[in-house]
Amino acid sequence: ENINKKIKQSPISNIYVLPCGDVHIDEEMLISEKISKIIELLKNQFDIIIIDGEPILKQISSVGWASIVDAVVIVAEYSKTKAEDLIKAKTTIENIDGKISGVVINKVED
Repeated sequence: ENINKKIKQSPISNIYVLPCGDVHIDEEMLISEKISKIIELLKNQFDIIIIDGEPILKQISSVGWASIVDAVVIVAEYSKTKAEDLIKAKTTIENIDGKISGVVINKVED
């Protein structure tokens, strides 16, 4: 199936989206040749690729993504994410040689 047919232009100029739909990608698929080919194809077409994964401590497939992407940004919810969970996520990513680029704190109130 042609991946380019699934890539959609967003309302924002120069931003495209490849929706996942109802597909759940498990760890076996992540290490498959098909996923590697798709990522290489996307790298040849776009300057930056962002993969929005599930919480790393709740879904094993997120660990798989962390092992194949160039960098990971950890997202933590203000006043909800526990420090020990951040440390666990950091350790999990580092244990698979993942590179952490930073942390984003969301849902911060004014």
